[in-house]
Amino acid sequence: MQKLVRFFISGAAAVGTNLGCLYLFTEYLEWWYLFSSVLAFTIGTTLGFGLQKYWAFQDGRSEVLGVQASYYTLLQVWDIGLNAALLYTLVEYAGWWYFFAQAVVSALIAIQNFCVYYLIFRPPSDASQ
Repeated sequence: MQKLVRFFISGAAAVGTNLGCLYLFTEYLEWWYLFSSVLAFTIGTTLGFGLQKYWAFQDGRSEVLGVQASYYTLLQVWDIGLNAALLYTLVEYAGWWYFFAQAVVSALIAIQNFCVYYLIFRPPSDASQ
């Protein structure tokens, strides 16, 4: 249960950072919103990776950092596509209100991500040591 709570707090911090940076870059620095979005997503994803690895799943192994970061980044790219596809389907074909649809899609992706993060950040089994 503790991992689950830390997972949600870490995710909220990453999303908050992403949105905060997006707003800061676009509104105050007056950067193009798409450039701002890419940079904000990168910052939020980097923070999210660190929080998920070291705090939520308490995985301090450095020897697998590169592999974990690669899997994590691939999952984030997958999530963007999955989010857009599910959101579009629920709004355009099912007639759901976009905000409600996004809440449902976000919950589904969070469940998926918890399961995948558990695999990415799982400690090695006793048998492999």
